[in-house]
Amino acid sequence: MAAIDPVINKIYTEALEPLGYIKLRISTPYFGRLIGNEILQVIRFERYSAEPPGFKEFHIYGGVATV
Repeated sequence: MAAIDPVINKIYTEALEPLGYIKLRISTPYFGRLIGNEILQVIRFERYSAEPPGFKEFHIYGGVATV
């Protein structure tokens, strides 16, 4: 059985690349795209240990900024 992080990463990469997102090369998995050299859109996910012990929880964040 594969670890969950690489599987989630692969799924997000396959789903977001056709929409123009690229995986940013930093420690936390970020996907970003630039629209019209003005608007930056970012999506990232984080893994947390959830209760009860042994369960995993993922949080997905999105953001928009102007350059």
